[in-house]
Amino acid sequence: ETTDTPTIEFYSKIDCPNCDKARSYLEDKGLAFDEIVIEEDTVAADEMQEEFGHTNVPTIKIDETSLSGYSEKMLDRVLKNSGFDIGTEGEAEQ
Repeated sequence: ETTDTPTIEFYSKIDCPNCDKARSYLEDKGLAFDEIVIEEDTVAADEMQEEFGHTNVPTIKIDETSLSGYSEKMLDRVLKNSGFDIGTEGEAEQ
C-alpha cells in the first residue's frame, strides 16, 4: 500500500531571486511540485490572496502547511514533518 505523497504548490513570480533559490532547492531534492506563476495566472493570485492573506513569493504550500519566503531550514523541517525523505546532507546523524 502506497501512501499518497503530499502535494507541493509553489507560488512564484518572474525575476524573483528567492523563488529561484526555492525552485532549485526543490529540484535538487528531486521533489515534484506545481509551480504557479502569479503574474501569469491572476486567478491563482486571487486564490492565493484568499487562502494565505497575502501574495508574497515564494510561498510554498506542502500538504496543509504553507511557508512564505525562502528558508532552507524551514523547508527542510516542513518537508520532513510531511513525510518527505529529503536526506540530511551536511548533517552527520548517527
